Amino acid sequence: MKQARGFEDLLPAWQAYARALAGAPLANGASETFQSLQGRIASACPGWLAQQGAWPNRDVDMAMVATDVRAALVRLSGPPAAEAEDSVMDAAALAAPAAVGSALGALALSPLTLLWFDNRAIGLALGGVLGAYLVVRVIGMLLDRPGVLAAAQRATALAGGGIAVNGVWRAIRGLTPSLFKSAAWLVAVPFLLTLVRPSAGRRPATSVEGARKLAMIHRAAALALALCWNNPDRLPPPPKPKGADPLPASVWDALVRLKADLARNTPIEDMRDSCEDLFQRCQEAGYDWKSPPPGAPYDAEMAEAFDSFGLIAPGQPIRTSRAALTRNGEVIRRGEVRRV
Repeated sequence: MKQARGFEDLLPAWQAYARALAGAPLANGASETFQSLQGRIASACPGWLAQQGAWPNRDVDMAMVATDVRAALVRLSGPPAAEAEDSVMDAAALAAPAAVGSALGALALSPLTLLWFDNRAIGLALGGVLGAYLVVRVIGMLLDRPGVLAAAQRATALAGGGIAVNGVWRAIRGLTPSLFKSAAWLVAVPFLLTLVRPSAGRRPATSVEGARKLAMIHRAAALALALCWNNPDRLPPPPKPKGADPLPASVWDALVRLKADLARNTPIEDMRDSCEDLFQRCQEAGYDWKSPPPGAPYDAEMAEAFDSFGLIAPGQPIRTSRAALTRNGEVIRRGEVRRV
């Protein structure tokens, strides 16, 4: 059996064991919820403590203890916190819309800066930044409003279809060759909105989920260990002090008779029979009073049953100031002797 250690010493080792327990695959490849993992941790804690030598009481139903710990752990930990939805867009999903917005902003602003400042480069730089910002900002607003996003996708699809039909009609009439431009609008606008649609849901980060699960495992392990450590059945019951067994019924009867004599104000001389009966019943139960005769020389063996008042040398005469009480030959209350 391993030597038992303190709670703080056992906690890191137990949490490492709980992590290994959480990583062990289940039978038949079944998936596991946090509640079931918590139950497995609670059930394993009493047995693990017994292996470490920290559960000395072996006369206890360990299965019942595990059930109690599991139930208490569920009440203390409560239901697991709901996973927060990550509304931040993934960089890969934003790359294409931002690039398109940057290009459109540069194309839209560069003619204006050429007209105002006679410099197209200013419009290309500012338009690219402004276009990318506006596209990403609009996409973020749409993601926060799924209904608006769906309506925008339907509206752009209808508008793109109308533009395409108009372009085909104008091309047939020979007014302007805008078929390519109309087809580009038809494809580009719904495509940009479709790119961001898969990112509108929950996108949990693997590292964040792993850290959250590890924190929950450590918390459940610490609670389970604290519950087991403070379980009243972990330590064996303390031994009964000597002479702590209940008195036999015959002794109680003799005490009752003696008490009745006292209540009747019986003379002391007439109470001798009740006192002798009480001592006789005590002797029958194994009790006895030991006291050396007055003036007996002090012997070193007397130290097993008597305390000495002051220093008494071997051979000095003594007297008994308090008799030693024994039961079945075993001293349960030491007496006291003094020098004469």
